[in-house]
Amino acid sequence: MTPNSPFSPDPDRDLGEHGHLFDGCVTISKDNMDKPIPYKYYISHGKEGDYEFIYKACQEGMVVNRCMLIHSDALSGTDWHQYDDIVCVKPSAGLWNRIKDHIPGMKKDIVKGKEVAAKVMLEGLFSILHTWTPTNVKNFLQQLHQFYLLNRRQMIFEERVLKEWTDLKFGETQVKELILDNLRETALYKRNTCTDSSSHDTVVQNKLGLALIILLLGGRYSLPTSENDLKQLCRLLCLEKPGADVVNEIHSVKDVFSELSRIEYCFIAFYNKCIEDQIHQWLWTIPVRHLFSASVDFAHVHVNSLLESEERWAGLEGLMFVEYRDKQQRSSSKEKSFLKCEKRVTMNLFDRFGFGRGREVAQ
Repeated sequence: MTPNSPFSPDPDRDLGEHGHLFDGCVTISKDNMDKPIPYKYYISHGKEGDYEFIYKACQEGMVVNRCMLIHSDALSGTDWHQYDDIVCVKPSAGLWNRIKDHIPGMKKDIVKGKEVAAKVMLEGLFSILHTWTPTNVKNFLQQLHQFYLLNRRQMIFEERVLKEWTDLKFGETQVKELILDNLRETALYKRNTCTDSSSHDTVVQNKLGLALIILLLGGRYSLPTSENDLKQLCRLLCLEKPGADVVNEIHSVKDVFSELSRIEYCFIAFYNKCIEDQIHQWLWTIPVRHLFSASVDFAHVHVNSLLESEERWAGLEGLMFVEYRDKQQRSSSKEKSFLKCEKRVTMNLFDRFGFGRGREVAQ
């Protein structure tokens, strides 16, 4: 941004040793969408000021600028959120002479700054979910996607040439890990705190809503989840409230996520991953899968007892269930005993939350 730009950010939050978070906005013509735009922040000191300094090794005298690329298909309404990282002042001539030959070795510090900034941005994004509404969930997913698009490739301008800053070693892999780490921390904190919706000690109040957010993000961005991550998600997707109390939560969650068509696909991918990794706890979550399945008539809650197949009744369409069942029939007695226990738990869940039993699923 130039000194005469209408963009003038204001300090939004004190980050202690990491400086301040600045927030601002500028109006840009829609003609600039889908075009790379070079820009740089101008740091003013009273009546004086200078452009920020980007610590990238390049030829002497070469100007390095940031890049803004507004993806027209990823706008949140008419808004684009440019989630930038740290802004550094230009070093003095004496300091520059001492450090300029060491810039290639400063990459770890630059990456650390980007990670700190990304964590702060993600905290702000998740605060959108403090109130669960269809609009907030939609805005959260759109803004997170903008964050992802901006950070998965570090694009810069050297003079007028657009380049990817590949030698920085900060890109899609690191961004996925940052998103996953944030989800892990939020999920762990949610499990370890009171589930009372009146509590304001945690950003994300709704356990089931959080679970669906994790499910969506894991599916959309192919997050590198571990076995423990999958088990954790199974626990979050398990309905725990008494049957009489869960009805309002079920309808509330379905209303909030009703416009998101990818949920059923994400459930299938999640289940198949659990089946492949022999994580049997996915059976606990079948009642929640029914919330977003075309197999269920929610006007009558109970599943039609005349459904044509056990797969459709149990919400197992599109899954590797037959292969899973056949494999487990050949499994050890310990695994069979575990599956029988899981079967009883699953059937109890269906009875508890008002789904008709129909035929038994596990054999």
